[in-house]
Amino acid sequence: MINKNYLICLILLITCWVIIGCNNNTISKDNNAISKLDYEGTWNRQASYANGELVSTNPATLILSKDTFSSSGGGCSNSGSLKVDGLFFVMNVKSSSCPSSVNVGTTITSTYSVSGNQLAIINNEYGAIVKEVYIKKS
Repeated sequence: MINKNYLICLILLITCWVIIGCNNNTISKDNNAISKLDYEGTWNRQASYANGELVSTNPATLILSKDTFSSSGGGCSNSGSLKVDGLFFVMNVKSSSCPSSVNVGTTITSTYSVSGNQLAIINNEYGAIVKEVYIKKS
């Protein structure tokens, strides 16, 4: 069983990965160009899943800019640098108020997909397949 605090921290880290899409590159996915502007802005988390099971609908916010991210929810926050490498987000945590599983200096790599105003981030680095779903704030 996954520790709830650990899962919350992992979810916040995944949120930060989304930010990585804000570099100067254009990513090609399914023959459709996705520009960095699709990622810049504020995203609201709708749900978090671990190994396909819904584990949280608690709100969280992810703010993405050109090369930084900031995420908050569950009583803690993370921020740092980001970049996109193909279809992967690579996030480096520079500041964290979360429990010890989210240490400053931690680098997390995850995959992402965008469909309309919805963003999904998937990570499997921590023993579970964790997926977060976000809706872009208008």
